[in-house]
Amino acid sequence: MASGPEPRHHVFRQSGGRSGAGDYFKHIGVPAWIGAGCSDSHDFDAQAAAEAGSNMAIAAMASTPFVHNLGYLSGGRTGSLEMPALCDELVGWSNQMAAGCKVDADSIAVDVITRAARDNSYLTDRHTQDRYLTENWYPTLLERSDADAWMERGSPDLRSRINDRLADILR
Repeated sequence: MASGPEPRHHVFRQSGGRSGAGDYFKHIGVPAWIGAGCSDSHDFDAQAAAEAGSNMAIAAMASTPFVHNLGYLSGGRTGSLEMPALCDELVGWSNQMAAGCKVDADSIAVDVITRAARDNSYLTDRHTQDRYLTENWYPTLLERSDADAWMERGSPDLRSRINDRLADILR
């Protein structure tokens, strides 16, 4: 018998195929699921984060009502406390992206463009200020500060920030 790579879950390819199936099942009124927030990586590493982020974005865009395998590594054979903590962060990002953009007279804001164009005051315009906190997604684990602020906090990497979050949760 020929030997080769052992069969694996292959989360990314499976998620891509299931997004199309999710559209079909939604159309005929049958609940569907998708595997997301998981990875074939054997460690909580960059590959795990990239795969989890990718397959969670696919799940959000497919609007599947049920996601399973969240936090699994090694193609579903092991898990990690860090993975669900990261996925909690990624759910917000994925859902914000999948929600799309509302397009109506208020969101297009032609009057704001006309008014603010004269003095480049888009960011300080009341219309922008009223929507700034609700139209943007703000991470709690992913880094968005400038380099100086990050270095002043001790330059914590993502794994450190996740482990700090887990320590707070588990107290």
